[in-house]
Amino acid sequence: MINETSPCLFLTFCEVVKPDPRYSGVGTHLMKLAVSHFKGYYDIVLITNPDKGTFYKKFGFNEIYGMHIRDFTYGKGSTPDHTA
Repeated sequence: MINETSPCLFLTFCEVVKPDPRYSGVGTHLMKLAVSHFKGYYDIVLITNPDKGTFYKKFGFNEIYGMHIRDFTYGKGSTPDHTA
């Protein structure tokens, strides 16, 4: 998502999956492209799992405090129950 009034970029749930890409450089290449493409934006926010922090710090990302609700059943045939 890109905010047009003050250029910010939000990257969420970025993953490289199958075949086993670890240490192949795919993730590093993609992050270098993203960071260089959006250089000069006021904010680039990346949402990831805590165990991936070391990887993203290599590209200049810093840890920040945030909150979220994640629905791990999303897309698995479940329907939200909004009747409370």
